[in-house]
Amino acid sequence: MKNWIICLFYLSGLGAWAQTPLILSTITEGETLLYPYAESYSQQTNDSWLKYRILNDTGQPLNVIVNLGYFEQVTLYHYDSAGKLWKQEATGMVTPLEQRGVRVDAKILERVRLEKGENILKLHITHHPNIHLSNLAYSLKRVSIQVEAQHYELTYFNSHDRIFILMFLGAVMLMFLYNTAIYIVLLDRNYLYYISYLFFAGAYFFINKGLYVEWIVPHAPESKLWLSYVALTLSVFFQILFTKRFLELKQKLIWGNRLMYAMLGLAGLVWVCMLLGFYSFLRNFMAMYVIGTFLSMFVVGTAMTLRKHKSAYYYMAGNLGLIVGALIFSLLTMNYLPSRAYTENAGLLGILFEMSFFSLGLASKINETKKELARRSKALIESKNRELEAKVKERTRELQQSNEELTQTLDTVELQHNQIAEKNNKLVSSINYARRIQSATLPTQENIAKHLPQCFTFYQPKDIVSGDFYWFSAVEMPTQKLVQAHIQKEVVEKEILFLVVADCTGHGVPGAFMTILGETLLDQIINRDRIYEPAKVLVELDKRLLKILQQDGQITKIDDGMDIMLMRIDRAEGEICWASAKRSIWVFGLDDDEPTIHKGDKFSIGGNRAKDSKVYNQHRFYVNPTDTVYTFTDGVTDQFGGTQKFSPNRLKTLLNQYKDQDMSIQHNAVAQAFSDWKGDTPQTDDVLLVGLRL
Repeated sequence: MKNWIICLFYLSGLGAWAQTPLILSTITEGETLLYPYAESYSQQTNDSWLKYRILNDTGQPLNVIVNLGYFEQVTLYHYDSAGKLWKQEATGMVTPLEQRGVRVDAKILERVRLEKGENILKLHITHHPNIHLSNLAYSLKRVSIQVEAQHYELTYFNSHDRIFILMFLGAVMLMFLYNTAIYIVLLDRNYLYYISYLFFAGAYFFINKGLYVEWIVPHAPESKLWLSYVALTLSVFFQILFTKRFLELKQKLIWGNRLMYAMLGLAGLVWVCMLLGFYSFLRNFMAMYVIGTFLSMFVVGTAMTLRKHKSAYYYMAGNLGLIVGALIFSLLTMNYLPSRAYTENAGLLGILFEMSFFSLGLASKINETKKELARRSKALIESKNRELEAKVKERTRELQQSNEELTQTLDTVELQHNQIAEKNNKLVSSINYARRIQSATLPTQENIAKHLPQCFTFYQPKDIVSGDFYWFSAVEMPTQKLVQAHIQKEVVEKEILFLVVADCTGHGVPGAFMTILGETLLDQIINRDRIYEPAKVLVELDKRLLKILQQDGQITKIDDGMDIMLMRIDRAEGEICWASAKRSIWVFGLDDDEPTIHKGDKFSIGGNRAKDSKVYNQHRFYVNPTDTVYTFTDGVTDQFGGTQKFSPNRLKTLLNQYKDQDMSIQHNAVAQAFSDWKGDTPQTDDVLLVGLRL
């Protein structure tokens, strides 16, 4: 026996359909039986009522799923033929998911148990007062009845539609991530606009296919409506920006660029309508806006293709699929096409088609850009090479000219160098000869040793010739001797030794001239004029030196002079009588750790300073045969070793260590210590140190 369901249908005011009963085929589980039309219809300002009469002639109750379309708020009433209310259920797109009969969001589904015989279904629809009749008809066409299968939700979630939308979103996500990575590397705004378009297009379908409510906000589905408009508008917005930049409309198609700006302005109108809540107006306007935008993009794409813009070929290939899909989907929403699998998913198929060609177009554009950059780089390199070659030739010519001039200059320099070298050799030869002369004027060690056996001299000039000098003379000085037999004084000759250590102003050749003057004047004063008192000798030396450095009675600008220590030594008496200009005598006793220091007067010999107030004092002291006497110039203590001077303290320590040694040992010790301290540091000044024992 066959089971039948009979549905009487008539929709007043929405069109005219046949009023005869419709006999359907045998019922099978999960099958969509029919898309019934209302037997009666009435509409008020904010409400619409629909009535369906369904005859269950299967001989048993039948569990079915009623698809209530896309109404925002709808109440389902189920009566039997006697008017008894079996079920009342409030649901709709703004109803939280857990309050719906079937917890899916892509459709409004409710479970109904059709009793045997006649069943009455009434739908009370609450909507905006300005809703257009075609929008209501669009939702009514999706009212259907399907025999419920076991685990309906599981069956729905595994349906072809749900699998397709998940695959579509996965493909969009992969393309988004891939193109985002390219944008991060290239920082090309083509990719920025394109990934923004992909993101909002994917977001729109994620929201509109129910995943947004099912996965994220099951308790607040009312946000779905305005979010879907936001996502759709932004996807179109970035699609327009992508079109402008990808096709280079600003540079190559001015009217097309202005047309795209106009479509961007209409996007602003959409956002104003959303802010004001004109959603009923938006349903029709958005469909027209999307169609108008895609037609505008098709027009500018065609224009750029006719201009043989390479990127336009990929753009038109991808856009063609998107435009066809969008047109089909828009006509579906406007109730001009039936609801079928291909019409419901036409937009998705169009976007997938577009994604492939747009990606190829972007890759081709990048390759073309690289080729253009390579071509420009090659042309620039060739141009720069030509300029460089010209510059090289010019520079080569200049260098050849400069080389000739340089050769002449080098010849001149070499000639001058040879002349300077010759003069320098002559000068060095002259200075070396001057050294021999200066050395000849100095007393010999043999002469000193005849009279002072225990004496050493450490003498080390800074340059070839020196500004330090030492002078020695042995004279017979008359003295009075008491004769006891006659109780009277007798004048006798007694050997007296004069030893001078002097440091003249400057060093090198200027200092050497001063040493010659000093030696000559000392010889005159002591040996010729027989002035034997040390203080008087210094006074006379000062006067004569000043006189020599005068011209016509006027003192010249020469301020040269010398610091000097003059000792008159009486070996028989163990007496040392001395006078000094800024030099000192150190005396070490055999058991002394510190020397006795005898300091000289503060006035130098010669010079223009305080010449009228100079006073030189005469001193004397007696020494034992074991005492050691030292005098020296400041070149010893002022010598640097690194950043420090040798200093008087280091000299005291050194002399104290060797004071009881033979004079030759002391000489070697001082010379070695000075050399070690100086190291690689240049010598600071001329050096002279004399040590003796009586």
